[in-house]
This record gives sequence, structure tokens and C-alpha cells, in this order.
Amino acid sequence: MDIYRANTFIYNLAIFLVFYTFLYSNNEYNITWQESKRVHSNFKWYTIKTDNFNVHYHKEIEEIALSGANIAEQVLPTLLKQVQLAEIPIIDIILTSEDENMNGFATFTNTTFIWVDQNDASIWLENQKWLEQVISHELQHIVYFNKVKTWLPEPYSLGIGNTPSWFVEGIAEYYTENWRPYRSEIKHNLHVLKNTTSIMGPHDNGFSKIKLMAETYGDSCIVNILNYRDKYKLYNFEKAFKECTGVNVKKFEDFWRRTINTYYYGIRSQKETYEDIGELHSLPISELSSLVSSFRFSSDSINIALLGKEDKNNNYQSLFIATIDTSFDQKNKLKYKKCIYCFFVISQTQFFGFLSTSKSFFSSLPSLGLWLYCHCTFGGRLIKILSIRPFVFKPKSVPLSCIRLNST
Repeated sequence: MDIYRANTFIYNLAIFLVFYTFLYSNNEYNITWQESKRVHSNFKWYTIKTDNFNVHYHKEIEEIALSGANIAEQVLPTLLKQVQLAEIPIIDIILTSEDENMNGFATFTNTTFIWVDQNDASIWLENQKWLEQVISHELQHIVYFNKVKTWLPEPYSLGIGNTPSWFVEGIAEYYTENWRPYRSEIKHNLHVLKNTTSIMGPHDNGFSKIKLMAETYGDSCIVNILNYRDKYKLYNFEKAFKECTGVNVKKFEDFWRRTINTYYYGIRSQKETYEDIGELHSLPISELSSLVSSFRFSSDSINIALLGKEDKNNNYQSLFIATIDTSFDQKNKLKYKKCIYCFFVISQTQFFGFLSTSKSFFSSLPSLGLWLYCHCTFGGRLIKILSIRPFVFKPKSVPLSCIRLNST
């Protein structure tokens, strides 16, 4: 029986290796394209070499690259110590400020690609710095890849290990970030309220799962899971988890679900109801881009700017300016003012910064009988005004649906 199982394992492993060869070909190229849908063949690239890193950058961000190299050298010893890893190969860090993409990714080839100089990071990070945060996070991924290496070449060790994405993202956040509204208090509140914790993203539920794991079983449990190898000297997450915690992954996830539901519903039960606070009004759009940063009131609270979707099936975000008409009865209070401008915007943060600093522009909207409509594309930038066509409506005849402006 043991010989049969061994032969079956080797047979399955051979099939797995063949298919993964095709799956992981051009991996870094594919991820970069998925993130930005753009290429930049015009860039001239330079490299800063340090003891542990090759930092690649284009000339416009040389100062950022120097700071990034310094940050990487400072955080690497701590990241290695956290998981008890003695050494690591030279790591390539590729930096760019193009595409306005507040993200980064790391691969098993000891390479990380990072978009720097991001406008939205000030809200998302609170009192932390984007460059320090994203470099630490992505380097922790690379440390993890090296920690779970086995005698199999990569990416086969990672594939056989079958580690869930929530664990990979969770340990990166646990070791390099602080718990905060955007990581991931807001998402937990939302998903618990909607009873959708089963579809919560790994960047959100991973953080809380690792925090619960560390509180329940101790920090050493994380390292013990990473150190585990089976009788074939291969890494397997589910076996490692059961060995180090005494429960299987499914039971732990159910324990996590019950814990966060108890916590967030407990907090909710101590608060006043929405009706106790004031009168409720429905937003004039189907879906907000963000629960916190996607709406702003004008100084007199008469106008409100919202970023979101007119329809949940839309694959783009729109900017809406709505006004409260106090001369109408309650049912007809919220009316739309239609637009003349259509922009490609740089980011939510930067655009709302424009609104808040341009008071005369904002206050002129109601008097003009116009409103602003913004069509945002993936990786969009403020490049040109697409349309300047006035629409004048009488307030009572304004429909609740959008008028979409096509590019001219």
C-alpha cells in the first residue's frame, strides 16, 4: 500500500510540474499588464545596487529609488528575523510612478514591482508612508517564498504547498502593518453587516485571521507552520496548520467567523440606531467607490460630490454632483444638476483636493444649473477635457438617470 501511494504521488507530481510550466510562463509580464493595461517602452531604466538589492527605476524618480533602497536595507533584517530565515538571495525591486496604481506585487523569482508616489495613500495609510509600507509588505512576501522553499524548483513548491491567499497576505500585513480603518476595520464592519464574510478579500480577512491565530496559539505558531515539512520534505499548509494548532483549517475559519460576528455585532448593539441620529436619505447612485473617501459635502452642506457607479453593472466609476433643493417636499428633495464637463481624473484624493480648494468653481455649479460628470478609466490621468456641451434643465424635469458624455 505504501509503495502504491508513493507511486501515485510521484505520478501526480509529474503531471503537476508539466502543467505549472505553462501556467507560470511570463508571470511577471502578465501581472503588470493586468494591473495597468499599459506599457512604457519609452523609459530609460537605471539600477542602484546595494548589499541585498538591485533597485531598478526610471530617471524621473531617482530620489524615490534612493529612498526605497535605503528603506529596503533597513527592513530586511527584521523581516528575516521574524520568520527565522538566515539568508536570502539578491532581490530585484522595480519602481515606477506611472499608471496611478496604488499597488505592488512580488513573485517567487525574488522580484517585486511597485508603483510609487501615489496620491490616494495619504487617506489609506493614515500616519504611515506609502514607500515604506509597500516595500516592507512586498519584501515580506519574498521572505515567505524563500521560507517555504523545498527541494522542488519554484513555483512547484508553492503550488504543492496549497497555501491559501489569506495566510500569505495576512502574515505580510501582520508583520509590516498596523490595524486601521482601511486595513481592515471598514471592510469587516461591512461584510459582517451584509453577512458576506465568505467572500471577503484575502487582504482583509487575512489580517484578522492571523491576528486571531497569534492571539489564540501564539506568534510562534506562524513560524512553526512555515517550518513544517512532510515525510517527502515538502511543504503542505493544511497539514502544517493541523500539526501546529491541533485543528484543521476549516474549523479555524469557522471559529474566526463566529469571533468577528460576535465582536462587531456586540459593538453595533451598543450604538444608537440610524433613526436616532437623524433622517435617512438614499444616495442618488447605486454604489459608492468607498465608504469613507468617495463623498464630500460643500461648506454649506447643500451640495454633495460622490464617486461611484450609477449602475452596479458599470465597469467604470463616475463623479456626481447633487444638490439639495429645500423648496421641494421630502420625496423630491434630492435633485440632479446636469453637467458640461467630462474629465479623466488622476485620483479620488487629488480630485477631491481640487474640489475643496476651488470654492468658486464648486459654488458656481447650482447657479449655472449644471453638474459635473466624470468618466474614470482604469489608470486614468488628467489629460484633456473630453466634452464641453451644456445641458440646461428645469429642476422638476431632470430625470434621475445619468447623461453619459462620449469622448470627442
